[in-house]
This record gives sequence, C-alpha cells and structure tokens, in this order.
Amino acid sequence: MKKLTIKRVILLACIICGMQTIQAECYLLNDATSYQIQNGWSTKFDKTFTIATPGPGNRLTFNFSKNSFGVGGVTVIATYQDNTSETLLSKGTSSSYDIPLNNKILSQLLFKADGNTPPTLSKTISNVKVTQAKLITSSSPQLVFNTLKVEQEQEKTTTITYSNVGNATLQLNANTSGYFSITQGGTQGATCSATQTVKIKYAPLLAGTHTAVLNVSDGVSSVAVPLEGSCIKYVQTIDWHISSMLSSKTEHTDIAVASSGLPLEYVSSNPDVVAVENGVLKAKSAGEATITATQLGTYYWEAVSSTKTITVVDKEVQTITWEQDLFRLTEDASPITLTAMASSGLPVRYESTNTAVVSVNG
Repeated sequence: MKKLTIKRVILLACIICGMQTIQAECYLLNDATSYQIQNGWSTKFDKTFTIATPGPGNRLTFNFSKNSFGVGGVTVIATYQDNTSETLLSKGTSSSYDIPLNNKILSQLLFKADGNTPPTLSKTISNVKVTQAKLITSSSPQLVFNTLKVEQEQEKTTTITYSNVGNATLQLNANTSGYFSITQGGTQGATCSATQTVKIKYAPLLAGTHTAVLNVSDGVSSVAVPLEGSCIKYVQTIDWHISSMLSSKTEHTDIAVASSGLPLEYVSSNPDVVAVENGVLKAKSAGEATITATQLGTYYWEAVSSTKTITVVDKEVQTITWEQDLFRLTEDASPITLTAMASSGLPVRYESTNTAVVSVNG
C-alpha cells in the first residue's frame, strides 16, 4: 500500500507540472568572473557593468574579498534607464551581498573601491548577478472610451510588457454588459522579455456607463487594467404641422411628426375645445387648448415631448398667399399691381407703414 500511495502522488505531481510552463530564472547580468578593483595603496580599478538589454531588476548579488590588512570596502552605484543614479552600497566590507533593486529599469552598475590597501594586497568582486524581476505591466493604467451612441463602437490599445514570466493569458473580468471584447492579443509563452499589443473593443447596445477589467496573468505576476465606456441614445425632435389657429368643427390628420419616424401620443389640456382621437385632431368648439405630443423613446432613441397651443374660432380661418418679390423695387419705378390672394376669395386690403417710401393706391 505504501508504494501505491507514492506512485499516486508522483503521478499527480507530474500532471500538475504538465499544466503550467514555469519560466527558468532570467538574469540581466550573470558574470562569474573575478575582478580586481584595487591593488596596492592607491591603484584602483573601477568596474562598470553595462546591461545589454535594460530591464526591471529584482536583486543584485555578488561576492567581495580583501586582504585582512586592507582598509575600506566597496561602493556600488546603479544607473537606471531614466538616467538617474542611486548608491546601493557604500564602503561595504562583507564577503557577500544580496541587494533588492525594487523593479527599477537598470542600465548600468559601477563598483568602486574605497580606502587604502597595503602594497601588493588587493580587493576583489566576483559572481556578479542581477536577477530579472517577475513582472507584467501595461502602458495604460486605465482605458477610458469616448462617449458613444447606441450601436457605435470604438477600439483602444495598450501595450503589455512581460518580464521573466511563465505562460500568460488575457482575460476580461466583470464584463457584465458583454460590450467589451479582446480583438487583438492572446496567450504569451514563457519568456524573459516580450511586449504584446492588446486591442479592446467597446460596442454598447444600451445607454449607460459600462465597466470591465482586462486581467493579464501567468499565475505569479499579473496586471489589471480597468475599462470604462459610456453610451447615450440618439436625440429625436418633434416638428408640428398643425396650425395654431383652427376653425371649429374641423378635423386634421397631419398633426406632428417625430424625427425618428416613431409614432406620437397626444394629450389635450381641454378636450372640449380640441381632442385627439386615433391620430385625428378634432377642433370642437371655440376656445384654447394646449396639445402635448410625446414619443416615448426606445433603446436607441431618447424620449421627447413638445407642446403647441391651439386657438379654435367659430369663424372659418382664412390665409393669405402672396408670392410677389417686392424686395427689388427701385425709386421712381413704374407702379406695380399687387397680387396677394385670400383663401376665402375675398378682396385683400393693402396698407403701407411708411407712405414716404412706398404708397398704396386703390
């Protein structure tokens, strides 16, 4: 029974290992050579290590040795990709060091000896290593999309940087609306260093504010990029076709129209004067009423309302049509016969507001 149990454990361990690719340790610098940084009283040899491919550093380790009669120690200065510098160690005298680098992008290390050493005796560094940080970062801490209208869409891009990772996957979390999708980018294999362009599409179908989170992870390192988008409906308007003055006991079907083409609902403030029934406006008796037209909206269109005040008179309403172009009259021009016509057929009377400029006779 003991042997069977051991086999089962080994089999399970093998299955788990087969499910995940683990990245071997990555180094920004791995130099096992010994370097003399001081020989004698004043002969010093500064040692500079230039990082071939700058990246985020995790830890610096190295060994240091000096003759027991030597004075002073070793100083280490780091230079980062942004050209800033930092003293990591000052006059250290221990035989080995393990110094955290806090994921800063390291480009150069300088080792300097300080203090004097008796003639023929020396100070030496060796086994200088910089492990690369396990890190996943995004060029965009957040992706905020423009305000869109229903059924519009937009894409945003971010660059994912991988450092010393195993197999990494992209996933959208908390995408309750379903309006966000990954249109570019996928699984990233185990690597010491890589970048990947990821595109996210926002395609809303309903108005509102929508959120999700882009999560990139290899099970050890991860980055979360919040996503946010807003959507609004299209605005519609109402255009009135009905006149503001009507004759009593008349009916009208051409009342108003919504720019969306959707049907309108009507309410009268005084149905005894004006009523709207089954899309027909009825002017019943003399008086005044305010008609409210409403379009309730859809997932695509905003709701809209508009009012119009209508006066109903017992007399039949007439209109005047006048199509003459009188804007081009010149001084001392020949008399012109006016041709305005009333819809009732009755004669039209003319009057000038400034007879010194234009006079009307007859």
